[in-house]
Amino acid sequence: MTHARTRTLWGSAVITAVAAGSVLAGVPALAATVPALAATVPALAATVPAPAGTSAGAAVHAPAAPSVPGDVAVGDLLDVRIGDVHPTQPAVGFDQVSYKLGRYSELGKDAVNKRFDDWCEANGQGEAATAPAGATLHDPASFACTVPLGGETTTSLAAMKTVVLGPDGGLWLTDGHHTLTSFAETADGGLDLHVRLRVSGDLRDVAPADFWPTMEARGWTWLRDPAGERVDPAQLPAQVGLAGFQDDPLRSLVYYSRDIGLTAGTVEFQEFAWGAWLRDESDIDLSGWDRDDLGSYLATVRAVSEAMVALPGDAPIGDRTADELGRLARWNDGKAADKGEFGKLSRTMADDKPGKLAYALAWRAAHPEAPAEPGTPEQPGTGEPEQPGTGEPEQPGGPGTPEPGDPEPGTPEQPGTPEQPGTPGDDAPTAPVVAVTGDLRAGGVVTVRAAGLDPAARATVEVRSTPRSLGSATVAADGTLVLRAVLPTDLPAGTHTVAVLVDGRDVATTPVTVAGAGGGTTGSDPLAHTGASLNGAAAAGLLLLVAGALLARRRRA
Repeated sequence: MTHARTRTLWGSAVITAVAAGSVLAGVPALAATVPALAATVPALAATVPAPAGTSAGAAVHAPAAPSVPGDVAVGDLLDVRIGDVHPTQPAVGFDQVSYKLGRYSELGKDAVNKRFDDWCEANGQGEAATAPAGATLHDPASFACTVPLGGETTTSLAAMKTVVLGPDGGLWLTDGHHTLTSFAETADGGLDLHVRLRVSGDLRDVAPADFWPTMEARGWTWLRDPAGERVDPAQLPAQVGLAGFQDDPLRSLVYYSRDIGLTAGTVEFQEFAWGAWLRDESDIDLSGWDRDDLGSYLATVRAVSEAMVALPGDAPIGDRTADELGRLARWNDGKAADKGEFGKLSRTMADDKPGKLAYALAWRAAHPEAPAEPGTPEQPGTGEPEQPGTGEPEQPGGPGTPEPGDPEPGTPEQPGTPEQPGTPGDDAPTAPVVAVTGDLRAGGVVTVRAAGLDPAARATVEVRSTPRSLGSATVAADGTLVLRAVLPTDLPAGTHTVAVLVDGRDVATTPVTVAGAGGGTTGSDPLAHTGASLNGAAAAGLLLLVAGALLARRRRA
């Protein structure tokens, strides 16, 4: 059994739900009632008499935001209302969500509906064991998971969705946008649904101006839209749900290529990285792709997955290599087209176990109005919200009629005019940061990425203690630098420093731990240094560094 604390958040109330090894863990019946009790708190609040001076029908609002206790730590489990969680990406694959909604609906042919499986997995409890008629996601006591509360395992915890704690206690989702959006959109869910999320990072002590650069340095956000254009953090949706997201069809295409052309889950935002490769680097012709035709969709998945497998393992895909992004050595894992994952994907709704694409197309055919067209949603809410983590997002609204001064239709806008953490005023400086990923051993190929530099400056990169040049490059217009380099073959094993220099002066440094030429790669934390260490494990993330303040100033200009 793995020890993990579960904390239930609602308004300013905090309920300690499970502490492994505690008395609750030894009383399954009592432990099973805790999430149900937490779910009843909003209902109980509704019974409180209205304060003096209000009408009987006036709403009595609970505290606006969840209160995160100061002692919450990385690895803890938070029981949260999914509407209180903030996305860290601007888009999802609508076709992937359509698959989940189709399987969650009356179209589903599973003995136990898939939505209970997904909830149990997201909650750290394996999969659904039973879900009798009348069971509902809002009442966890109405169905059973294979892993009881308090009995979480390393495997069940690893499958959970994750959040990072931000300044002012905001909850920033780093994995699970599609799952939580599916929960929000299904008839059995909604934004008031509760589920546990695992805390994977704590940035509460990071200055707001450094929040987004740190998130990017650690690979905890994806700030590119479906066209590959940079997205300002202020443009991110306030909460999960299709109304706030853009549709990224290539993200869906890569999702359906899982276990056919790639192994899923090797790095965060893996499918987005492959989607960017499809859009910007591959020569695959997608002009004939019909997203409403099963045969056309399958043919496109096959073409894309075969192209993935055909790549050399060390082929660069953005900041990573094809192998780092999960490229399979053999198409469909070496199985015939009518077998393996591609065989499963090819099944129609007439089969006892339809394929994912069949569910997605059947759901879309039955709900032509959903999801909304990409690029047209209005951001949730209409008033002046609090900063992230200090106010509860309003419910999503529908597309409205632009008022004078509004942005052009199709440009999502956050409610009001607040700035997200890391989007400082015009005069706020952003210190340069640098990070290193790749094969950290003597003779290995690495990628050095830096941000916050002076545009058009000529920068040199060195590895020390005895300075050795790794190369030089011109800083891009947005203040970023990317340099692929080979570490010296005689570089001694141990801790070294990688430095970025401009005009012979250090502007950013980071420590790296290097193995010897014959040794294994050491996955040291590529921490960004701005005069002080930013603690945390960043080796699993995409290091796409961009200086938030510089971008904000450029946008205003």
